[in-house]
Amino acid sequence: MDCFRTCDLRGIYPDEIDEPLFYRLGQEIAFQYLSRDKSVLIGCDWRLSSPPLREALLEGLVESGARVLDAGAVPTPLIYFGKRRLGLGTAAVVTASHNPPEYNGLKLLLENGPASPEQIVQLRRNIRAARFKRPGGSVESVNLMELYQSHTVANWGRRFAEPRPRAAGPYVLDPGNGVWSGLAVQIFRALGIRCQAIHDEPDGTFPNRSPDCAAPGSLSRLATSVRQSHAAAGIAWDGDGDRLAICDDTGAVLSTDRLALLLIPELAPKDGQDRILLDVKMSRKVKAAVESRGAIPLVEKSAHCLLEQTMIRENCLFGCEYSGHLFFRELGGSDDGMHSALVAVDFLERSGSLLSQLVERLPKIFATPDIRFPGGAREFHEIERRVLDGLPQARIQRLDGLMLELPRAWFVLRRSASEKKLSWRFEADTADDLHSLVHDTMILLPQYRDLLATGLAGQ
Repeated sequence: MDCFRTCDLRGIYPDEIDEPLFYRLGQEIAFQYLSRDKSVLIGCDWRLSSPPLREALLEGLVESGARVLDAGAVPTPLIYFGKRRLGLGTAAVVTASHNPPEYNGLKLLLENGPASPEQIVQLRRNIRAARFKRPGGSVESVNLMELYQSHTVANWGRRFAEPRPRAAGPYVLDPGNGVWSGLAVQIFRALGIRCQAIHDEPDGTFPNRSPDCAAPGSLSRLATSVRQSHAAAGIAWDGDGDRLAICDDTGAVLSTDRLALLLIPELAPKDGQDRILLDVKMSRKVKAAVESRGAIPLVEKSAHCLLEQTMIRENCLFGCEYSGHLFFRELGGSDDGMHSALVAVDFLERSGSLLSQLVERLPKIFATPDIRFPGGAREFHEIERRVLDGLPQARIQRLDGLMLELPRAWFVLRRSASEKKLSWRFEADTADDLHSLVHDTMILLPQYRDLLATGLAGQ
């Protein structure tokens, strides 16, 4: 069952993910995690395969005695919100997040956060066990959209009503035909934030752009719309709404590094000694910014569940993953693409400056984007062998895949937790150092020359 990944389930429908599997998942979740509290919250994204998979999951739960609260098609952050608001121990979302339309999957939320890698392994091990039907199961609908919108407007309304140096809007919103379609505009306008939207109709085929808002080229139309409408910024979300991407008033896309550099001075009190969480792909400049505030940087693997569990365990103030996940203590350590967007908009409107001007003042980052390409264990170990043979002077770390460190440059090569891909990112102290490391890697790995050249061009 290749669909069982580090943090969740992901696979192509119906080859790797299908209704019988989700029925059995419903049974196993009910037997394994609902022994005391029979209640479970479920929802799904807008993928074409999500409704039938949700129905199969629901059937397995109900026939195993669970009380199912069905939220329907909603952003994943609303399931987190509903779990907290309703005081539930277990929730599940049928979604493949940022994966292509032909994929689907399941995110499982338990008492102490998302399912751990060990719990996913246990779920996989037990999924084929025979389970008998149990009486007492039920299902009822719950309207999380109204609850979430009223809560968000009440929570943020006072802040956005405060006087600002000048109106920064309008904003262009891009839900990408995903789960924030329609709802994001409603929330922004209810808060008095001027905005317009593109790709704002729910469509599980994702006809206009990739559900991965961090994919190269996915924000090209958003950038054009920002420039044409003289907007303050463009804001985009991934397919299930927990990740954020932003472009500035010129249409230039901000890396999560740069967004973090903008927000950390706002979020971290000076000398507060709060813990701030970073994934291994974040720039060293971000770590330096955390330390300059007197805060404590923690570095974790680039896996969503591991980052969220570390946020909870270490009571971190803030956390960021290069792919666009932003985590917050006030959300119980979880991430929420709408909350992240409102944090960014609030900061920008209070600054009184153009976003491009604020970015221009940041420390210069000399780094490639996240270079993603098809590959698995065999390709990883072949690259690892050649690099270690060719750069014996480098210092090696193995927190997540392979991190190779030279005095003035580094790279991380890792296997994706959600796709059958490898991920590379290079950074250096100067542009020349960056080009030198990438060039040396091209010599060692000529078959990846074009890939690395494209990544270098995108810095």
